[in-house]
Amino acid sequence: MELSESTECPTQEMVTERAQCTGGLTQEMVAERAQFTDGLTQEMVKERAPLTKEPTQEMVIEKTQFTEGPTHEMVTEGVQLTEGITHEMDTEKVQLTDTLTLERVTDGAQLTTDAYQQVTIDSLSNREELSLQPNEKLAGDGDLETVETPSFSIYNLSRDTQPYQLAFARVEFEGHFLKGAKWSRDGTQLLSCSDDRKMRIFNLPSQFYTGDFSEAIPEMVVLLCLEGGTIYDYSWYPLMDSSMQDSCCFITTSQHAPIHLWDSISSQLVSTYSIINHLDEIDVAYSLSFSPDGCLIYAGSTKQISVFDVSQPGRQIENVKTHKRRSTGQIGIISCFDFLPAEQLFAAGSYSKSVGVYDQRNNEASMILEGHTGGVTQIKFSADGNCLYSGARKDGELLVWDMRSPGQILAILERDVRTNQRIYFDLDPSARYMCSGNHNGTVNIWDLAEIDCSTSESEQQIECKLNFTASSDCVNSVCFHPTLAMLASCSGQRSHHLNEAESDESEEDSVSIPDNSIRLWWLGA
Repeated sequence: MELSESTECPTQEMVTERAQCTGGLTQEMVAERAQFTDGLTQEMVKERAPLTKEPTQEMVIEKTQFTEGPTHEMVTEGVQLTEGITHEMDTEKVQLTDTLTLERVTDGAQLTTDAYQQVTIDSLSNREELSLQPNEKLAGDGDLETVETPSFSIYNLSRDTQPYQLAFARVEFEGHFLKGAKWSRDGTQLLSCSDDRKMRIFNLPSQFYTGDFSEAIPEMVVLLCLEGGTIYDYSWYPLMDSSMQDSCCFITTSQHAPIHLWDSISSQLVSTYSIINHLDEIDVAYSLSFSPDGCLIYAGSTKQISVFDVSQPGRQIENVKTHKRRSTGQIGIISCFDFLPAEQLFAAGSYSKSVGVYDQRNNEASMILEGHTGGVTQIKFSADGNCLYSGARKDGELLVWDMRSPGQILAILERDVRTNQRIYFDLDPSARYMCSGNHNGTVNIWDLAEIDCSTSESEQQIECKLNFTASSDCVNSVCFHPTLAMLASCSGQRSHHLNEAESDESEEDSVSIPDNSIRLWWLGA
């Protein structure tokens, strides 16, 4: 090691691993760091952004920026802004404005229902801008005035104003007719079933979150779940919440297959449940439903209801015989379910034209209701449990059963049902309005408040409040949106093309123009 002679204020160098400098000279350590003295700018190049004395600080890591104005916080996958500033969430082009309260969730946005704020809509017919709260309406001078009866949605069911179409999906089905559609609990997804053995999941278009309807909505996009055989029934998880991916699921049952549980976000199969009969063979379920708490699955087969624990895929935990030898009960295939959680009751329809009401605590039949001329295809309890609504195939009457007087038909709602195809009806979230499709392509909407429950008069004939044309083909399913004043309709049917010589139908009753589509209709005021 050689050292150089030191001079007046000289530079001393140590070649061995360090360098020291004397006097007021800048000291440099080349080894792995750089330090600067006194008021100089400090730079640490390794994994840090430049910092200055009282300047704007920038952290490049995860693209987070902090400014001197309002406090900005960027968490991993979200943006929170303070101080009454315009809120914008660029994810999927969802924007929040002062006129609505929206909460962004994983693959969609969920409308809050505490005060339910209606989305601003530009009318497609007259482009009149509407922005009404559920307890407001437009006065004659154009100002908003409060109405006394708040509800989940404001419906305009005047015969003078027909609903108008907002969105649709047609090309996706490629000639295969639909067999029904159901909204998820939070209204962010629409699940459809069609004759091509596919379940399709439609996400609600983003325009319904932004309120911007200035341009036409393109065809809705979908996720697909393919079954191996004809799909018999399907059901959403009753506690579905888009912000919790584990709850985003539904079940299906199809020909020659067990019950399948699907993820509605990824469209992947999650688990299977099999009905094992006394011969240790797999039986087919023809109808499905979750219990209201989502813990159990009820599956209907021939003269039997099988109960599954959702948390235990595999075979059923209980079999409920609906008909036993030398006893009364429901015979035939169990076709549909509905639950009344407040009374711990559930109802089961049968293709033998009967409806059974069961006690959920012991699964014993409490009553059997008979009155339809065809196999029962759908049943629903009223919100207060005083009524039970039922519909059947090849039966043009929706029956309203009075549960306070078992066996008594309180009212009858007329619709057009000519085939064995299942024609779905639905209740709106307030349970005041009922809708149903018709074989002739129209939709009926009834006001159930017109049913007089105080009288002993039975079989009251209730006229529909609104009837509008939704398709050129059979409308086999309609369902109200959980929060918006909107209705989804499905159309299509199995068609048999006959020659003129073979057809004995008149020109008036000829086969309708095929229309296999889903359409969204605006019913708002």
